Amino acid sequence: MAKIEITFKTPDAMLYAVEEEVERAACEKAAGLGLIEPDELSEEDKWELECYKEELEDSLAMFIKYGELVTIEFDTDKNTATVLEVD
Repeated sequence: MAKIEITFKTPDAMLYAVEEEVERAACEKAAGLGLIEPDELSEEDKWELECYKEELEDSLAMFIKYGELVTIEFDTDKNTATVLEVD
């Protein structure tokens, strides 16, 4: 069989995924501090979450070109799919 590469254009998908993860982390942090809403977090906690967001974006950047293009290689012999790093 063959290896086939397909590039998907997913505008805003990375942004949404990162924002969702940061929101989950904020809620978890707030709950751990006994707070009702993440808005009640200290400025220091909010800064840590912003740094976390940047780390996530940097980690994903090796796989997502221009913040929206993802290329997946499908190997029909092995029945696998691999997300390729940006060239």
